[in-house]
Amino acid sequence: MAGSRALTFASRWFDAATVARVFEPLVADWQRQPRGGWIRPLPWIAATLIAAIAFVGLFFFGFQVEKAWQLPPGTGCWLPIAAFAVWLSVTKYCRPLLLARV
Repeated sequence: MAGSRALTFASRWFDAATVARVFEPLVADWQRQPRGGWIRPLPWIAATLIAAIAFVGLFFFGFQVEKAWQLPPGTGCWLPIAAFAVWLSVTKYCRPLLLARV
């Protein structure tokens, strides 16, 4: 591990005792991290807040699109539902493809 590029870089800036005490354990922990674990579910509170903010934003944006494109009244209300349906289908069919590449 002493030949690691990160430790070599750290040894240029810090003395050997600091590198041994601070950076070697950090690099060892970093190297033990599992590869390919970058897709993790969000905590429920974060997912709920993101979904609520997205729904409200899309709801109001739908009215702007309805007005700009001169669509029939009430059409903008369906934008959040359509967006979440597309999101669900993309997530269902693309997530296995993303996980397969890891």
